[in-house]
Amino acid sequence: MNMWLRLQIDFFILFIFAQWIVKTNGQKYVKSTDEVNWYQALINCKIAGMELVSVHSEKEQNELEKFVEDSNIQKSFWLSGSREGNDQFYWVTTGEKMQYSKWLVDEPNNVTLPENFHEGEHCVSWGKPSALLNPDLPGWSDWTCYIKLHYVCQRPDNCD
Repeated sequence: MNMWLRLQIDFFILFIFAQWIVKTNGQKYVKSTDEVNWYQALINCKIAGMELVSVHSEKEQNELEKFVEDSNIQKSFWLSGSREGNDQFYWVTTGEKMQYSKWLVDEPNNVTLPENFHEGEHCVSWGKPSALLNPDLPGWSDWTCYIKLHYVCQRPDNCD
Protein backbone atom coordinates (compact mmCIF):
# COMPACT_ATOMS: atom_id res chain seq x y z
CA MET A 1 0.00 0.00 0.00
CA ASN A 2 1.47 3.34 -0.92
CA MET A 3 2.17 5.86 1.80
CA TRP A 4 -0.34 8.48 0.54
CA LEU A 5 -3.21 5.99 0.60
CA ARG A 6 -2.17 4.80 4.08
CA LEU A 7 -2.16 8.39 5.36
CA GLN A 8 -5.64 8.97 3.91
CA ILE A 9 -6.94 5.82 5.59
CA ASP A 10 -5.32 6.78 8.93
CA PHE A 11 -6.81 10.29 8.70
CA PHE A 12 -10.26 8.85 7.97
CA ILE A 13 -10.02 6.49 10.96
CA LEU A 14 -8.91 9.31 13.26
CA PHE A 15 -11.73 11.53 11.96
CA ILE A 16 -14.31 8.84 12.71
CA PHE A 17 -12.94 8.32 16.22
CA ALA A 18 -12.79 12.05 16.86
CA GLN A 19 -16.50 12.23 16.05
CA TRP A 20 -17.09 9.25 18.31
CA ILE A 21 -15.24 10.85 21.26
CA VAL A 22 -17.05 14.18 20.85
CA LYS A 23 -20.35 12.35 21.24
CA THR A 24 -19.28 10.81 24.56
CA ASN A 25 -19.68 14.07 26.52
CA GLY A 26 -16.93 13.04 28.90
CA GLN A 27 -18.50 9.75 29.92
CA LYS A 28 -16.31 7.17 31.62
CA TYR A 29 -17.32 4.43 29.19
CA VAL A 30 -18.09 4.44 25.48
CA LYS A 31 -19.62 1.54 23.56
CA SER A 32 -18.61 0.81 20.00
CA THR A 33 -20.96 0.78 17.08
CA ASP A 34 -18.88 -1.72 15.14
CA GLU A 35 -17.84 -5.31 15.77
CA VAL A 36 -14.16 -6.19 15.55
CA ASN A 37 -11.78 -8.85 16.84
CA TRP A 38 -10.15 -8.38 20.24
CA TYR A 39 -6.88 -7.05 18.80
CA GLN A 40 -8.63 -4.42 16.71
CA ALA A 41 -10.73 -3.39 19.74
CA LEU A 42 -7.50 -2.65 21.63
CA ILE A 43 -6.23 -0.59 18.71
CA ASN A 44 -9.50 1.27 18.16
CA CYS A 45 -9.74 2.32 21.80
CA LYS A 46 -6.10 3.44 21.81
CA ILE A 47 -6.56 5.47 18.61
CA ALA A 48 -9.56 7.13 20.28
CA GLY A 49 -7.38 8.13 23.25
CA MET A 50 -9.04 5.54 25.46
CA GLU A 51 -8.39 2.00 26.73
CA LEU A 52 -10.30 -1.23 26.19
CA VAL A 53 -12.23 -1.64 29.43
CA SER A 54 -10.74 -3.48 32.40
CA VAL A 55 -12.44 -4.37 35.68
CA HIS A 56 -10.36 -4.38 38.86
CA SER A 57 -13.00 -4.47 41.59
CA GLU A 58 -16.61 -5.22 42.40
CA LYS A 59 -17.23 -1.45 42.39
CA GLU A 60 -15.95 -1.18 38.80
CA GLN A 61 -17.98 -4.26 37.85
CA ASN A 62 -21.12 -2.60 39.26
CA GLU A 63 -20.38 0.65 37.39
CA LEU A 64 -19.93 -1.26 34.15
CA GLU A 65 -23.11 -3.28 34.78
CA LYS A 66 -25.00 0.01 35.20
CA PHE A 67 -23.47 1.34 31.96
CA VAL A 68 -24.49 -1.85 30.14
CA GLU A 69 -28.03 -1.53 31.45
CA ASP A 70 -28.32 2.23 30.79
CA SER A 71 -26.87 1.83 27.29
CA ASN A 72 -29.18 -1.06 26.46
CA ILE A 73 -26.25 -3.24 25.41
CA GLN A 74 -27.71 -6.63 24.51
CA LYS A 75 -24.74 -8.41 22.98
CA SER A 76 -21.38 -9.52 24.28
CA PHE A 77 -18.43 -7.18 24.10
CA TRP A 78 -14.69 -7.35 24.56
CA LEU A 79 -12.88 -6.61 27.82
CA SER A 80 -9.10 -6.12 27.89
CA GLY A 81 -8.41 -9.40 29.69
CA SER A 82 -6.14 -11.98 28.09
CA ARG A 83 -4.82 -15.43 29.04
CA GLU A 84 -1.05 -15.37 28.80
CA GLY A 85 1.58 -18.10 28.46
CA ASN A 86 1.52 -18.95 32.16
CA ASP A 87 -2.23 -19.71 31.85
CA GLN A 88 -3.07 -16.67 34.01
CA PHE A 89 -5.30 -13.79 32.97
CA TYR A 90 -3.99 -10.22 32.78
CA TRP A 91 -5.47 -6.85 31.88
CA VAL A 92 -3.36 -5.97 28.86
CA THR A 93 -4.20 -2.27 29.13
CA THR A 94 -2.59 -2.08 32.59
CA GLY A 95 -0.32 -5.15 32.58
CA GLU A 96 -1.82 -6.24 35.89
CA LYS A 97 -2.70 -9.81 36.75
CA MET A 98 -6.44 -10.25 37.22
CA GLN A 99 -7.20 -10.15 40.93
CA TYR A 100 -10.94 -9.59 40.64
CA SER A 101 -13.08 -11.63 38.25
CA LYS A 102 -16.72 -12.36 37.55
CA TRP A 103 -16.68 -15.46 35.38
CA LEU A 104 -19.91 -17.01 34.21
CA VAL A 105 -20.63 -20.60 35.30
CA ASP A 106 -18.13 -23.05 33.73
CA GLU A 107 -15.85 -20.19 32.65
CA PRO A 108 -13.06 -19.77 31.86
CA ASN A 109 -12.96 -23.07 30.01
CA ASN A 110 -10.32 -22.59 27.27
CA VAL A 111 -12.28 -24.72 24.79
CA THR A 112 -10.39 -25.74 21.66
CA LEU A 113 -12.46 -25.46 18.50
CA PRO A 114 -11.86 -25.17 14.77
CA GLU A 115 -12.88 -21.48 15.10
CA ASN A 116 -9.87 -20.83 17.34
CA PHE A 117 -7.54 -23.09 15.34
CA HIS A 118 -7.60 -25.56 18.27
CA GLU A 119 -5.47 -23.08 20.24
CA GLY A 120 -7.99 -22.44 23.01
CA GLU A 121 -9.69 -19.28 24.22
CA HIS A 122 -7.42 -16.46 25.31
CA CYS A 123 -9.48 -13.25 25.28
CA VAL A 124 -12.14 -12.11 27.74
CA SER A 125 -15.63 -11.06 26.74
CA TRP A 126 -18.55 -9.78 28.77
CA GLY A 127 -21.19 -12.43 28.29
CA LYS A 128 -21.15 -15.30 25.84
CA PRO A 129 -20.70 -14.22 22.23
CA SER A 130 -23.14 -16.86 21.01
CA ALA A 131 -26.10 -15.52 22.99
CA LEU A 132 -27.89 -12.35 23.97
CA LEU A 133 -26.74 -10.95 27.28
CA ASN A 134 -28.74 -12.02 30.27
CA PRO A 135 -28.98 -8.85 32.40
CA ASP A 136 -29.75 -10.96 35.46
CA LEU A 137 -26.48 -12.88 35.13
CA PRO A 138 -23.72 -10.44 34.15
CA GLY A 139 -20.38 -12.10 33.85
CA TRP A 140 -17.37 -12.95 31.74
CA SER A 141 -16.33 -15.67 29.33
CA ASP A 142 -13.06 -16.58 27.66
CA TRP A 143 -13.31 -16.75 23.91
CA THR A 144 -11.25 -16.90 20.76
CA CYS A 145 -9.71 -13.51 20.05
CA TYR A 146 -10.59 -13.63 16.36
CA ILE A 147 -14.37 -13.43 16.54
CA LYS A 148 -15.95 -10.03 16.02
CA LEU A 149 -17.74 -8.42 18.95
CA HIS A 150 -18.64 -4.94 20.06
CA TYR A 151 -16.31 -3.42 22.63
CA VAL A 152 -16.36 -0.82 25.38
CA CYS A 153 -13.61 1.74 25.87
CA GLN A 154 -12.93 3.70 29.03
CA ARG A 155 -11.15 6.96 29.65
CA PRO A 156 -7.51 6.30 30.66
CA ASP A 157 -7.81 8.50 33.76
CA ASN A 158 -10.30 5.93 35.05
CA CYS A 159 -8.04 2.94 34.44
CA ASP A 160 -6.67 1.80 37.79
